[in-house]
Amino acid sequence: MKKYILVYDNYFHRALHGYENYELTAHLRIKTFKRWYKTIVPYCLREKGHALDIGCAAGYFLDVLKKDGWLAEGIELDKEIYASLVQRGYDVYDQPLENSSPRTGTNS
Repeated sequence: MKKYILVYDNYFHRALHGYENYELTAHLRIKTFKRWYKTIVPYCLREKGHALDIGCAAGYFLDVLKKDGWLAEGIELDKEIYASLVQRGYDVYDQPLENSSPRTGTNS
């Protein structure tokens, strides 16, 4: 699976290909995700249910979704970031979407 090699190899903590320090600008990302959420929420279902964030990185958008009552799940291929999301209690998958089985959209 060579096409996924960039995101498996510390993508969020290296400068050449990826981010030098993803968490350094967390406050800006969170602010952006909150703004995006306010923009899209009028177009969402009236009842909050499952939401899937593909490429969820450090989980900042998952935090926004969860805070507003969504059952948030994510897909993150970076092993270190994935492990931190699991440790924080999120339902996340460390495989590409085509290899994952998220519960989003199901009746479970």
